[in-house]
Amino acid sequence: MRFAISLCLAALALLPAGCSTLNQIDANVEGPAAFGGVRYTVARWEAKGTTPGDQAAMFLDLPVSFAFDVLILPITGLNEIIAGGIEVKPLRPAIERPR
Repeated sequence: MRFAISLCLAALALLPAGCSTLNQIDANVEGPAAFGGVRYTVARWEAKGTTPGDQAAMFLDLPVSFAFDVLILPITGLNEIIAGGIEVKPLRPAIERPR
């Protein structure tokens, strides 16, 4: 029983992780890109306005985003082929962008 509770707590702790994968889907007009979460993190790392706190969060998010990217690779890979290549831009999520 303790193991099940620990597993649930660990899953809840990782819930916000993988944000880069979701952010790049929202940031790209063409839709999700292959390994877009990792590419988004790399693009945002040196982007203007990125703080050391943002970089720490990206560092923690990177392994989970990579796992999500691998999980959705059949969809994103096909989308990337259809779009003829997708450039992943370091845009902030739409909810954080000024209107």
